[in-house]
Amino acid sequence: MTALCHGTAAVLQGDLQAVLDALPFRIFWKNGHSAYLGCNRAFAADAGMESPRAIVGKYDHEMFWADQADRYRADDRLVMTSGRSRIDAETIRPTPDGRKIRVRITKVALFDDEGCVIGVLGAYENITDRKKAEEESLRACFGTMNSRNSQWSLDKWSRLRQGRVASDHPTLEAQYGTTSI
Repeated sequence: MTALCHGTAAVLQGDLQAVLDALPFRIFWKNGHSAYLGCNRAFAADAGMESPRAIVGKYDHEMFWADQADRYRADDRLVMTSGRSRIDAETIRPTPDGRKIRVRITKVALFDDEGCVIGVLGAYENITDRKKAEEESLRACFGTMNSRNSQWSLDKWSRLRQGRVASDHPTLEAQYGTTSI
């Protein structure tokens, strides 16, 4: 019980870093010039840094993803100038070991007390494994449909998965009583 009380006191004393580090997302925030002001441990690790403090004051063009820096800064600028959030955008991001991962990122403008934009807050999650599983599932479905002499394409299955109307297909008709899902 003492440990729980002590942990609660730490949060109450403003240990925001511990809270951010506990989240399963990579979180970062930048000033109005896109210089990093902070991040959580997960983002620091993705950035190849020892700790969140190591990123403070750095710009994207100083990071191993420098080839993406212009795109990241343009995205930051759009969020900050419009004041509108960018929610759940999917993109490819490099890792320190040279791999590419797929992430879902959200960026929101940060405002001061007077309502002026002062920076951007971003959070993303690695969705690489989830996307691979979805693609494997689609390939399995596509293979089953192909074995039934279907003319369906993986693109049609992708549109079907996204909730768009599917074109006429006898198997859908027989299985679900409709050609659209």
